[in-house]
Amino acid sequence: MMPALPHFMHHGSREAEERAKLEVKANILLFAVTCALIRFVPKIIRMLF
Repeated sequence: MMPALPHFMHHGSREAEERAKLEVKANILLFAVTCALIRFVPKIIRMLF
């Protein structure tokens, strides 16, 4: 029973680590999209009007 506990905890921490990596990637993507929108929206508005 004792060796199974650290393995379970390690697996849980690894899952949390994967989730954290995904969150970081999502935040970077969101930041990039926001920067692109801020950069391109004025150009689009200028083209339209």
